[in-house]
Amino acid sequence: MKSKNKLKMMHSLEDYFLRNAKLVLLFLSLMASSATFQIYAQQSRSVSGVITDETNSGVPGASIVIEGSSTGTVTDFDGKFSIRAASNDVLIISFVGYKKQRIKVGD
Repeated sequence: MKSKNKLKMMHSLEDYFLRNAKLVLLFLSLMASSATFQIYAQQSRSVSGVITDETNSGVPGASIVIEGSSTGTVTDFDGKFSIRAASNDVLIISFVGYKKQRIKVGD
């Protein structure tokens, strides 16, 4: 009888450690992704501007996307935009009927 209880106790301890190990791994992976996000957030800043056409009129609805990412925005009615980007990012600006432009954010 003692060996069965001892066996049950060993299995329950094993289950306990496995469950806690999974929680620790989950916690560590969340911390790592949070640290990555904080590093990126610290390096990025708000970049704003106005997209204009050849007559210097604002272009509403122009698309501004950070190259190589899915982060982007659209200009407002007056052609104004604001986006968070790092100094080494490149903005891709596009609008129907116009040639795409690449602009490096810089310092």
